[in-house]
Amino acid sequence: MKDYYENIYKNYIEHPRLYSRLLNKKWDNRLQKILKIVQPYIKGRVLDIGCSSGEIANMIFNMPNISKIEGVDISEIAIKEAKRRYPQIAFKQCSTDKLLYEDLTFDTIFAGELIEHVPDTNRMFKEFYRVLKGNGILIITTPEMTTLKSIIISLFYYDQYYNPTGEHVRFYTKNSITKILKSNGFKIIQIYHERPIIHRLMIIIAKRVNKK
Repeated sequence: MKDYYENIYKNYIEHPRLYSRLLNKKWDNRLQKILKIVQPYIKGRVLDIGCSSGEIANMIFNMPNISKIEGVDISEIAIKEAKRRYPQIAFKQCSTDKLLYEDLTFDTIFAGELIEHVPDTNRMFKEFYRVLKGNGILIITTPEMTTLKSIIISLFYYDQYYNPTGEHVRFYTKNSITKILKSNGFKIIQIYHERPIIHRLMIIIAKRVNKK
C-alpha cells in the first residue's frame, strides 16, 4: 500500500499541473466550503491524517482556536514535500495502522477523503480513538454511496468506478459509517452533505465517547 501511494505522490510532485487538484479553482472553492462547515468543531491540538503535501494542514494552521496542527501521511515523498512547503507545521510519515503518537494526544482529528482508501477499517478507527482525548472530535469527509448513486454507477460507470487498480477500496453509506463509528467508540454529532448524487460527499462530525 505504501509503495502504491509513493508512486502517486511522485507523479504529483513531478507533474503538479496534472495531478494537483488544489490548482483547480473549482476544487479550491469546494475545499473552502468544507472547511467553513467544519471550522467550529476544530480546536486545540489537531492532527490531519492523510495530509498529502500539507495544503489542508496549512489552512487549519491559520484558523482560530488552534494550539497546534500536525500532519501524517503514508507517503515519505508527500511528507518530504509538506515539510518543504510548510516548515512551521510538524509532519510525520506513518500509516493509519500505527499512528506514531501517545494515547489521548489530540483534541481534533481531521481525515479528509481518507477512509475510503484504507482496507483495515476497524484498526484505523481504533487508532483514531486511541490518540484522541476524551470527548475529542473526529472530522471525516468521504464519498457517500446511495441507492440512486449505485443504480447510476451500475448502468453507466460500473467498470470505471470499481476498477481494481483504483484508489478507493471501501464504500460507505450513511448507515454503515454510523455503525462502524459507534462500534469503535464514537457518537455522531452531525452529518452534512456536499454536492449531489455521483460526487456526493459526507462531512461527518463525531465525538469520542467512553466505551462501555
